[in-house]
Amino acid sequence: MYAYDCRNETSWIGHQQWEHVPLMVKITTTPDGPKQHYADATILALKQTNIWQPVSGNIRLHFAKTLMIPPKNSVLIINKPIKRTENLPNKNGFNYGAYLALKNIYHQTSLKQNQYTVLTMAVLPTDMVTISRNYLVSIIDKTIPSLEENAMSKALLLGYRADIDKALTTAYTNTGVVHVIAISGLHLGMIYGLLAMLFSALKKYPLLKWVRAMGIFIALWGFTLVCGATPSVVRSAVMFTGILLAELFSRENKTANGLASSAFLLLCYQPVMLFDIGFQLSYSAVGSLMLYNKSLSRLFVPENKILSFAWEAVSTSIAAQILTTPLVLYHFKQFPTLFILSNLIAVPLSSLVLLLLIIVCACSWLPLMAIPIATITSFFIRVMNTQVLRLSNISFGLIDHIAFNGRSLVYSYLLIAGLSCWILYKTPFCLLISLGILLIWLLGFP
Repeated sequence: MYAYDCRNETSWIGHQQWEHVPLMVKITTTPDGPKQHYADATILALKQTNIWQPVSGNIRLHFAKTLMIPPKNSVLIINKPIKRTENLPNKNGFNYGAYLALKNIYHQTSLKQNQYTVLTMAVLPTDMVTISRNYLVSIIDKTIPSLEENAMSKALLLGYRADIDKALTTAYTNTGVVHVIAISGLHLGMIYGLLAMLFSALKKYPLLKWVRAMGIFIALWGFTLVCGATPSVVRSAVMFTGILLAELFSRENKTANGLASSAFLLLCYQPVMLFDIGFQLSYSAVGSLMLYNKSLSRLFVPENKILSFAWEAVSTSIAAQILTTPLVLYHFKQFPTLFILSNLIAVPLSSLVLLLLIIVCACSWLPLMAIPIATITSFFIRVMNTQVLRLSNISFGLIDHIAFNGRSLVYSYLLIAGLSCWILYKTPFCLLISLGILLIWLLGFP
């Protein structure tokens, strides 16, 4: 954490007299869609007494809506004073300064046409990730012209969420299925399953199984990088990489070990990720599924295949909510009461849409095949959006403004742990401990 924090560097710009001097910065991120009018940059140098002095730090640049943001790796000279972000006021309860601090950004500024100069312009992307990402975006733009379906397709396949209508995003959030429009382990798991099925015949041959593993590895990590390498996707990529290695060396793969090792490696790379909401929800959801899914699914074993499939989906949704609900209450102060019904609708449809989008991209060179499939994909996206919007309009579908602080978060997890031990071991002592925790929580003791 100490090494990651740029404020601990002796060359950090916050230690300098920087308020009214030109700065040289390098763009490090690209906007996620045309609606995003900001970019992050690394500070390279500041000008004092006509001499450029090397400094370090990160800054968020807000560009005027009429301006085109320079591409990644462009170098700019900023002629406007910048300001610190630590003491920015909260907006609607959201601490923007704290949010930027998690990204190691402590300065920002807003820029108009005459307040910066482009020193070197990166004309074309040179890295394969950006080229691949732009290529997939162009395929979606050609095959799915409708704005709403186009935006949803980019969100499901690439993680672009900036173009989705705010009302639609709110509907997905309020119904508890916002995870389906964010690239997650669900998407990567589907891709891994498809690849494993396509190359299953190669497992029979000792030499070709290495080729199979390398092909799946490249495809998984290529998709992970193209879709932005979010914590949930990287977590899944590390876990599936562990599965591949276990198969190659004929070792047993432990899911818990894979989950723990992926978290450890991610936090070694970027320790501040521990405070990221997506990281917390991703690992709590997978951990919750590991602990509770099997036990819940065994409570009811229907003979009918359709009913069995429905119950499996319901038990999975309930299991995932057990450890994620306290975090949702703490961060968002709301709880979707219809999450089971919304997941039954959105998860299968989003999985089908993702599969169809992969097929569209794979056969994009054959328009006679790609366009009809894209039309079918648009239809399923419309169905999914319509049903989610209907559920979000139900008056009792969301309980909001829930008072849930850090103390409640700790007590809720202690209560879950106590009740889980009681159910598992059937000991009265665990039940007494759970009741004691609940009593202390209700009485409001610290």
